[in-house]
Amino acid sequence: NPLSRVTVNEVLSALRTAGYYCYPQHGEATGAGDGLIWPDEALLLAESALQTSHTGIALELGTYKGHSASIMGLTRKLTDGLPTITIDHSDEHSRAVNDKIKVLALHHHLIALTGSSTNSFIVSLVPRNVSLLFVDGNHDEKPVIQDVLTYSHHLTETALILLHDYTRRDGVRAACCNLFLTLPERIVRTTAVFHKENLR
Repeated sequence: NPLSRVTVNEVLSALRTAGYYCYPQHGEATGAGDGLIWPDEALLLAESALQTSHTGIALELGTYKGHSASIMGLTRKLTDGLPTITIDHSDEHSRAVNDKIKVLALHHHLIALTGSSTNSFIVSLVPRNVSLLFVDGNHDEKPVIQDVLTYSHHLTETALILLHDYTRRDGVRAACCNLFLTLPERIVRTTAVFHKENLR
């Protein structure tokens, strides 16, 4: 069982070994302009990608600098799992993640798509077996709702749904009140964790 052979810390260690440092040490604050990730949120992403590695693809909406996509993609690579797809409207952000794909040799494990997450052509490229959905695009209420609902029919029955900036953005919290029957199962710093079964 690949899950018993690969640990979350091994994933994060592999990132450091590759010379790609994506999150601060010792709980230091992140540089927002670099899109860096808090250590506990990096662990959450790796844990979630590990847990869902063989039940479906991982899908990220909102690439930015590609740090979170790289964590999920590398986890899927180390477990020989299904790939990660990341979607962003910005050519600059797509180039940033493509650079990381080269550095980490993730060509078969991380796919970057450029365009609106709700564009019908982009949506058609995403397989209907998403076991991990990480929403980190536009943080206003309506776009968050639209992102989740657009891909709700792509989710596996046991899919995890992670929403970034839940604790920092009113729009994300308001969207979750409309989308889910329950409060988050977990909140790790700014990221809320839900299960597909809790969607309204």
